[in-house]
Amino acid sequence: WMWANEEVRELVDWLQKHNENLPMEQRVGFYGLDVYSLWESLEEIERYLQEKGTPEQLALARKAFECFDSYDKEGQNYGVSAAFYGESCKDDVVKLLKALHDTRVRYDEDSEAALSAELNALAVVNAEDYYSTMVRHDAESWNVRDRHMVEALRRLALHHGPDAKVIVWEHNTHIGDARATDMLADGMVNVGQLVR
Repeated sequence: WMWANEEVRELVDWLQKHNENLPMEQRVGFYGLDVYSLWESLEEIERYLQEKGTPEQLALARKAFECFDSYDKEGQNYGVSAAFYGESCKDDVVKLLKALHDTRVRYDEDSEAALSAELNALAVVNAEDYYSTMVRHDAESWNVRDRHMVEALRRLALHHGPDAKVIVWEHNTHIGDARATDMLADGMVNVGQLVR
């Protein structure tokens, strides 16, 4: 619901007009940071690899995707299976993330599409961790999620260079400083604290 509203539509329309005559390095981007897109991210990775990936990368991706197939796109179903029955997909998704990162670092021809694939793979890796942690540790699953968002921000900043500027739009509980709240007593961290 944060994104499916008139304000975001107006912003995206404005961004499209703003960017249309600018070179790639001067364009403004709009990126998601959260881990809730596990299956959507898997679909985006496969679409990217079918067009631009190597056969080896596509094979790694399909192996990772098959691991998640039996959970009916329900993160909690996966989390229970991973946490209590040892049915983890982590090794497969970590291999996929490494393969996508290595390729993006070596080749620059469509760096934005490669970055998107890598960020989607990062979301899959950390969503796997989030869902398997969530069923046992609420505070730790929060930390997995916020650490993921900071890692995604770090990768975006590295991709866009030292002069890049970032606006982070999140709930106050993510962008405040957890050390100044009762979250501290529960051992929780957040994006604002970690970025500071």
